[in-house]
Amino acid sequence: MQGKQIAEFKNVSKTFSSKEGEVRALSGIDLQLYRGEILAVIGPSGAGKSTLLRMLNRLEEADEGTVIWQDQDLGKLSPAELNATRRKMGMIFQHFNLLAQRNVLDNVALPLELHGTSRDKARAKAAELLDLVDLSGKTSAYPAQLSGGQKQRVAIARALSTDPELLLCDEATSALDPATTHSILELLKKINRELGITLFVVTHEMHVVEHICDRVAVMDDGHIVELRSVKDLFKNPRSAAARKLIYPQGELLKRSYNGARLRLVFDGLSAEEPLISKIVLEAKVPVNILYADSKNIEDKTYGQMLLALPDDETAAERILALLEREGLSYSLDEEEESI
Repeated sequence: MQGKQIAEFKNVSKTFSSKEGEVRALSGIDLQLYRGEILAVIGPSGAGKSTLLRMLNRLEEADEGTVIWQDQDLGKLSPAELNATRRKMGMIFQHFNLLAQRNVLDNVALPLELHGTSRDKARAKAAELLDLVDLSGKTSAYPAQLSGGQKQRVAIARALSTDPELLLCDEATSALDPATTHSILELLKKINRELGITLFVVTHEMHVVEHICDRVAVMDDGHIVELRSVKDLFKNPRSAAARKLIYPQGELLKRSYNGARLRLVFDGLSAEEPLISKIVLEAKVPVNILYADSKNIEDKTYGQMLLALPDDETAAERILALLEREGLSYSLDEEEESI
């Protein structure tokens, strides 16, 4: 269930000038962000993701269209109003952006000090936030003494120091290893669920989307080509850009296998459901799995699997009858161009 709208892009466009000419970074973007959700914007490099994110705190200005924050046109705010609005938006970067000469506690306290909070109160608030991100034992350490994951936790604590309503995450896990990425995503999910902070997540990594996000906007060449719930996107990606992100081996598969194929669509099957075993045991047909990229989201399976259909027409009919009896979505090879 969607909450109240907190921000909106209305027909937003942005063009940059370069030596090679003009580059259209955003074209006619319409997008709503709802309070309390985690919205991902995903796409390849150069798709316009980070430019879109920076529109929300007016680090980038729109050439056309309007960016709305809590019923206010950001483009019409005075400098003082804009500064007050930015305090409601924390930002997390890919490369942490910590000050090397300040220890962990003072890095987190810095935004508060810049806004006039006394040093003692700022440091007290910073200590609370470091406890929240599980770094209470590192208050006196300096950035050079921390791991990448610890640096990002410090950056998250710093972003929370002004009690923001929105957290902007610009490729926040791209510089981290898989295990550390998982722990940071769990932390972001905790912040969203326990503190009620809305997250706007820019990423090019599908596992980030599947792990924590509620909705996802797929961007390609400055356009939003798909905007869906995460479950719906994995169940049935409609755009070429989304299919390339979710099933990157699809084109290779079409070139390497020319036999009859069956595409299964998992749209919430129990993760424990032994589907392939059922086909083998009940339909009595050995199964050749050509490709699979299914995701376990909230203990349900979403995604697709491609099977080679047997040449025996009767055996193939037994498989299809079983799938229909189980209520599973599928398509045959003539419809397979969508993979």
